[in-house]
Amino acid sequence: MSEVIEYKCPACGAPLYYDINKKSMSCHYCNNVYDLEYIRRHFDEVTAEKQSDFDWVERTKYVFEPFEIEQLEGFNCPSCGGNIVTKASTATAKCPFCQHDVVISSDFSGDIRPDKVIPFRVESAEFADKYKAYVSDIRFIPKIFKDRSVLDRIVGCYVPVWEYSCICDSYIGSSYFGTATLKEFPILANENFIGKDVLYTLWPYNFRAAQEFTESCMTGFYASRYTIGAQHAMKSVDSEMKRIGSLRATYNLESKRPPKDDYSLYKFSEVKTNEVIYNRKLTYYLVPMWVMNIQHKNKKYTFAMNGQTGAMRIDKLPTTPLYGHIKPLVFLILLLLEIIFELIVYKVRGISFIDMLIPLTSSLLVFSILNYIIAGVVNDVLLRKTAKKLDVINNQNYFEVYDFVK
Repeated sequence: MSEVIEYKCPACGAPLYYDINKKSMSCHYCNNVYDLEYIRRHFDEVTAEKQSDFDWVERTKYVFEPFEIEQLEGFNCPSCGGNIVTKASTATAKCPFCQHDVVISSDFSGDIRPDKVIPFRVESAEFADKYKAYVSDIRFIPKIFKDRSVLDRIVGCYVPVWEYSCICDSYIGSSYFGTATLKEFPILANENFIGKDVLYTLWPYNFRAAQEFTESCMTGFYASRYTIGAQHAMKSVDSEMKRIGSLRATYNLESKRPPKDDYSLYKFSEVKTNEVIYNRKLTYYLVPMWVMNIQHKNKKYTFAMNGQTGAMRIDKLPTTPLYGHIKPLVFLILLLLEIIFELIVYKVRGISFIDMLIPLTSSLLVFSILNYIIAGVVNDVLLRKTAKKLDVINNQNYFEVYDFVK
């Protein structure tokens, strides 16, 4: 296969794109629709470049992949011949000259080819509608977050993810003291575009709906390959699995001791355990995600949606200087109006300033309490929805290895 491939309509030669609703490749010009199986055959996509017994875990024994430093690569557009420059881990691109979408097939070939892909099932319009509905009734946030032009920044992405499973047996001496089983723990395989917090919030994905990998459904979307290799992905999780196994073994040891055992001879932190990890299974997926980044005052705010389920991830929005000062501002306005009203009343009655000073002060003290209550009510009415939406703690989802351990 060539390093760069462009999918063109077999009937008219126009560029094809992946139609989310039809779950097929479609042509804007002649309206022909082609299912992915036909595309695989017609474009000679190699769907079985890996050996039938290929195993990511075994591969790590003879292929060492360090964390990669992003570099730039250049390719020639197969349509117009123009020069396309991308980051080394970027697997799709748009030609800056003819605007055609291409797939950098060399990032998906051989034994680095993904095992499965979950195609998009939710369109960007749904993401745009949910975002607009979310920010529509939020007050006192920078205008850029309500500007309709920010919706042009929505990008459809295929994110590389490792799914890891293993079993960890724990021993104290030669005695078996328990098993910890990890099942389908997700590991973000490229952190250059999004962070773990974004992926975790949009989790889970339905992996039963995953399909055999095909480059064609990447067309028109941003896609990247992994930069965190299988060995490094497993290493970080294995160390945590051993810690969990050690804690479980020590707990089991404590629970088996007779009530009158001399606990002074044993200390929880001094028990030496030995962990053995086996039945490792690693699967390489590309998962769909709609992402929109908004830059404001040198800070990036990320909003995202699961491209399969429609689950949203909302970033904590910044506020304008006025937010948080509504209550004291309303209080001061009411106090000023009260002073003006009292001065007018006393002037109409012909009372001198010296004579009105004491009763005016007493009156203001009494009405200040009422004004404070009114200011609080106004603040709550104006900011109730805003304060609730700005508190996005419930929208964030964080999990650790132990959340997937049985």
